[in-house]
Amino acid sequence: MEDNNLMIEVSDLELALVQGLIEAKQPFWESMKHGGYAEVFGLGENYVVKVLFQQYKNRGIDYEFEIAQELYAAGISVPRPIGLFDAEVNREGIVKTEKGFVMERLLDVASCGEDGNKNRELGRRLEGLLKQCCELGFFPIDHHWTEWGGHNVAYNPEEDQLYLFDFDQWERMDVRDIFYLLER
Repeated sequence: MEDNNLMIEVSDLELALVQGLIEAKQPFWESMKHGGYAEVFGLGENYVVKVLFQQYKNRGIDYEFEIAQELYAAGISVPRPIGLFDAEVNREGIVKTEKGFVMERLLDVASCGEDGNKNRELGRRLEGLLKQCCELGFFPIDHHWTEWGGHNVAYNPEEDQLYLFDFDQWERMDVRDIFYLLER
């Protein structure tokens, strides 16, 4: 495990638990979620590990982890970031060690299906959440809500809570520049 310069408190016991889960599960074979640039693997009941594809490592997983830490520390709803760990991943029969971003596993997430009123409400709430991110100096990219649910946004109906994830394309900007761009 790397020194993560954690902005949030993660106990040594929890870090050791995650390290043990990674070592027991390696190599990772089947992903829970396979996106355009990363795979997410289950890691016990409470965690997931995200690993980028080699060809998409423009900013690296470190960048996404840093943004997740800052957002979480500021009270924005994101999966709790745990740390950066080395993880063996089997891709097409080739096992490689990759750096993985371990975070809280979101349970009971869903879309609202055909409930148009709920989807409109969640879209408005997402706009407010993204505005908060802008006020923190981030320019959120690739997060939106449609009648089918969220893109890079999860909804937990039990908690009635939206969660943001996937921050690799986000930009850090001066807050004044962000609001200038948003007003255009």
